[in-house]
Amino acid sequence: SSSSGTKAAGKTLVIEGTPLSPMTADFNPFDNSGTGFTVNSIGLVNEPLYIYNNMVPTQAPIPMLASGQPTWSADGKSVTIPIRAGVKWSDGKPFTASDVAFTFNMLKANPKLYTAGAPVVTSATATSATSVTLNFATPQIANLFAIGQVYIVPAHIWSKVGDPSTFSDASPVGTGPYELDHFSPQGFTLKENPGYWNKASIHVPEISFPAYTSNFNLVQPVATGQ
Repeated sequence: SSSSGTKAAGKTLVIEGTPLSPMTADFNPFDNSGTGFTVNSIGLVNEPLYIYNNMVPTQAPIPMLASGQPTWSADGKSVTIPIRAGVKWSDGKPFTASDVAFTFNMLKANPKLYTAGAPVVTSATATSATSVTLNFATPQIANLFAIGQVYIVPAHIWSKVGDPSTFSDASPVGTGPYELDHFSPQGFTLKENPGYWNKASIHVPEISFPAYTSNFNLVQPVATGQ
């Protein structure tokens, strides 16, 4: 894909071009063939527990939905993660450690869901609103990178889904800095999530993902600000 900036109606936009055309309203963060995953927009709507600075491998994981560093059991089979307080889903409902536990237990029950190699838990339990414990069959300290980058989804929505592997999630609800604004087979836009917990970090109010069949076809609209 390609990326470019332009201005429209007094706003600074970032335009992401993709050869995916036409688009389908599939923003399931565990479907690596869906629109959201293919155009790399999932991480703008959903968030993981941690992100990593790949340019500095020795840097500690950067907490996102986590609020601090994890604590492992002596045998490496259990990890307790502090969860950020005061976060809300984009539909206004509170985010808690129960959503984290639900997500990992859902992934255990649905092994077809894509998690980039994150190990499957034997169980996940919210010990409080701001703490979750993940248990594994074998030591998993070396796999914190994959565990920490699993996208967390809202239990109040996904618990009602029959088969998460076929759930398109056409109206995604996340904790991330953006939420879906408009969608059509010709493209979609994301807008700022007004309730984002780290709102001061958002500097681009809108992101457009047009469904151009090639980067060549993207050049003229970007050049003219269309």
